[in-house]
Order: sequence, then C-alpha cells, then structure tokens
Amino acid sequence: MNILVIHETEYVKKVVYEFQIIPELLASNGHRVFVIDYPMAWKKSNLFDLGSFKTEYYLNVKKANKKKGVTLIRPGIIKIPGISRLFAFFSYFSLIKKTIKKYKINQIILYSVPTNGLQTLYYAKKYKIPVHFRMLDVLHQLVPSKLLSWPTYLMEKYIYKRVTEITAITPRLVKYAIKMGGDPKTTSYLPTGSDADLFFPQKKNIDLIEKFWIKKQDNVVLFAGTLYNFSGLDILIKYLGENPKLKRNLKMIIVGHGEQEGLLKKMIKEYNLDKNVFLTGFIDYLELNTYINLADICINSFQKNNITNIIFPSKIYQYLACGKPVVATKLKGLLELFPVGNKNVYYFNLKKPGEFFYLIHKIKHQKINIKNQSLQKIMTVIEEKLEQVNRRVGN
Repeated sequence: MNILVIHETEYVKKVVYEFQIIPELLASNGHRVFVIDYPMAWKKSNLFDLGSFKTEYYLNVKKANKKKGVTLIRPGIIKIPGISRLFAFFSYFSLIKKTIKKYKINQIILYSVPTNGLQTLYYAKKYKIPVHFRMLDVLHQLVPSKLLSWPTYLMEKYIYKRVTEITAITPRLVKYAIKMGGDPKTTSYLPTGSDADLFFPQKKNIDLIEKFWIKKQDNVVLFAGTLYNFSGLDILIKYLGENPKLKRNLKMIIVGHGEQEGLLKKMIKEYNLDKNVFLTGFIDYLELNTYINLADICINSFQKNNITNIIFPSKIYQYLACGKPVVATKLKGLLELFPVGNKNVYYFNLKKPGEFFYLIHKIKHQKINIKNQSLQKIMTVIEEKLEQVNRRVGN
C-alpha cells in the first residue's frame, strides 16, 4: 500500500511515540509510507529569516529506528508567531493534493483535526481514498486558545462523521467519537502500547548505577517524559525537601526536559537534594529503556486538569513493558484501563504527597502481572484494517 500519515505536530523533534513508531513499522513491513507533519519547532536563523514557501522532502527518516524509514514531507512555513500555523493551514491544500497524486496514495491515516484535517478529508473524498482516523485525545480540549477551541470542536464533529473508520486508544474516547458523529459500526477501541523492540526487562546498567551513586539498598524511582508545569514533580520534591528523613535510601531520577526543568533544578539546590534527585535532561529514545530498567518503581505524578484528565500517558506502557510497577495520580484516562485495586498501577493523591512516599516503600519489591500491549501488535491490527478497506473499495 501507499500510505499517507498526516499530523499537525513535529515528527523529528517530538518525543517518540505512536505517531513515529506505527509509520516506520508499516514501512518496515513493505509499504511505502509518507508522512506530512507540521514543523512546530521552527527557529529563526537571523532577524530577517521569515521562512520559505518551499516544501521540504526528507527520505528514509528513522526517528523510531526501525528497519525502514518514511518519506517526511513538510510544508513551507512563515516564521512569524501566530501566522505560521495559519499560513500552513492554507498551504496544506496544495501539499496534500500534490502528495496524493505524485505518490499514488491509496490509504490515509489521520491524527489531526484543526491544522490539516479538513484539507485531508476534502482530497480524500475527491480521489476516493479511505481515511483511518487514529484518536489519541479530545483535540479541542488541547487547544491552548479558548477562542480556537470552539471551531476545533465543530471541525471534530465534521471530520469524525465523514472518515472511513476511527480507532480510539481508550473506551472513553470511543464513546466520545460516537457522540461527536462517528459511525458506531466503524468506530472501535484499539489501545496504544510500547515499542516491543526496545522496552522489555533488562539488568540494571552498571554505568548508570555508578553515575547516580546507587547502592544495593536504595529505592530507585523514575519519571520519564516531558517536564510540563503540571508534572507534579515540584510538589513531590518540595515534600521530600521538607521531610529530610525520607531521603534515606531514595534515588529519584527524572528523565526528560521541558518548561519546568529550571524550577526543578532550583528546588533541588534549595533543598540540598543533589544526592537524591537527578535531572538527566533530554535522553535519546534508544537509551530510554536502559534508564527505565534502572528503576525499582516508575511514576506518573501529573496534576489533574482539563488536559491531563483526558489523556492516557503512553509512558505507562513503557514502564510496564520493562516490568516496573507504577505509582500514579488518579487520571480518568488511566483509571479507565487500570482501575483502583489492580496489581500493576498504584494510585496516590498529589494533594497528600506523603501517600506517595509511603507507597513507593510499600511496593518496592512488588512484581507486576500484565500482558503488555505492543505497538507491533497494534500496527498489525491497523494494517489489517487498511487492507480490508482496500479490498472493499477496490484500491
């Protein structure tokens, strides 16, 4: 198949997750895969750098390091804040049309709505190409501007009603998609998962043990992911700093970078926690499993808000694939798949951080019992769905 994958976020500089792994797995399985993204990480090279109208092509891109890469296609961009995405919205019309015709696309996987969803639907209908919508979030709730949230909501309703098929990563999102107009007959639950090529139990890395001064009796707790301001890590670090007895035999390793990094560094210094709490900064995707396998327990400490309460943090599957019990806050998306009382994910109240420190000592040697979802299996299901549709429409 000639498959076009379309999203409205960054492919190369974004943290690796399903969006990069599924396309590269499909390419490795013998399909020709083309990805259109939005280069949101653009920077000006100088004061007069206003961008370019020129489409950029990158061959054999392997962000997830699979056997075969994808052809990455990027629209021209105007490097003016607030204008760049609006300009891209209009440029996607010609870009999507050109890509469909040039590469004889016969299947589309769509992840996005506001930036390029309407354009995708328009040309898919014109050229009679099936569109598989992959739902990871409630998209209008992720839009930072309230002014743009309502138009995105309306676009969601328009698109979900007209795509060929929808798969959503949680049962709650399936209900949402149907409520928004998705056909109940072609809307189904298909979870996300971890990359089985990378995430599996391994022995603790000796170099990392030495790097973080880890002793045999230490309890190693790890957070992996982008350091958003709602990470909740600041609350845990503050509590640890104010209760120094908890520092004994505790190592907290924070893997990743982001907007909260500066604050966390300041707090670690302020509370004299530099022998207990470590910030690694950005870690290459291929090294992440080594860090997760260093831990005794992995955590997701997100504060509950309108964004976090509707998402499912994919890092949970990575943690579990490495055989690590998880301590997390009670997010609805997480509770839906791992209810209270399960033996894999344990919950605490971030407003009572003492619960967290009690839990991590209680479950330090707890073994998990779960058959973890792999993205390799998820890819196979998506591939079968695309091929079934292909046979049905005669592509």
